[in-house]
Amino acid sequence: MRHNPFPKKKSKLPPLGKAVAAAKALLAVRDEKMGSKEAGLFLRTQVGLQWTILTAAQYLTGKEAMQALDNLPSDWSDDTHTRKQMTEAVLFANLFCAQAHPSGSSLSSGSLVPAFKPDGEIGKLLCQLGATPDGVGPSGKAH
Repeated sequence: MRHNPFPKKKSKLPPLGKAVAAAKALLAVRDEKMGSKEAGLFLRTQVGLQWTILTAAQYLTGKEAMQALDNLPSDWSDDTHTRKQMTEAVLFANLFCAQAHPSGSSLSSGSLVPAFKPDGEIGKLLCQLGATPDGVGPSGKAH
């Protein structure tokens, strides 16, 4: 067996740690509390890998992150966020990955992403409500 000169790097964080960091970064960018470059630095510091805000959104649409966050107690919170906000981040990540690419291509293969496409079950409902992938509603304010 050959030695791989480019071994796959892994984060030292467990899935819950990665999911919480990804959710915090995504919500901060959505709410304009942090720019995408700042979010990338935050993610690289927290997760220990070359994550970007797109990586965070893609991770949150995946099975590992959704299971980790789903296992949080209903009254969970840390210094700045609640379980409800973690769930909100997962929903926003699915919307973003479903609708943010200009060509209409999905940015993630997460199992819920198709439902968030404009012609998907959730996407149709969100379109009726005026939600957009950037998190801004018809009033111009963040959701």
